[in-house]
Amino acid sequence: MNTNKKFLRTVPLLVILGCGCTPAATQPGLTPSAILSGATPTPTEILPTATSIPKVLLPVRGLYTQFDRRGYPSQYWSGQVIRELNDYDEVVGHTVKEEVALQLDEMRAMGVRPG
Repeated sequence: MNTNKKFLRTVPLLVILGCGCTPAATQPGLTPSAILSGATPTPTEILPTATSIPKVLLPVRGLYTQFDRRGYPSQYWSGQVIRELNDYDEVVGHTVKEEVALQLDEMRAMGVRPG
């Protein structure tokens, strides 16, 4: 019974070691001669393709954003701003609506335009 437990503990370890020890020659872009010479592989270059850009990208433009929840380790989660819009936040000293309005004003100052 004790031998079976040792065997069952050893087999996963051997499988992990065996899978993790793949030779470097199997990596794309490396040949055995490049590995022996110590050369580093050069990355393949991706060239841009020519595309035509339409004059009207979208009839209606929008912006998706998250609002910071100052004084907390994370932002407002989806729907929380709407749910707590008129609630008073003791940390910032005003309502959630006023906090979001301040952040929207800052976005407008950075160049985000409405409509």
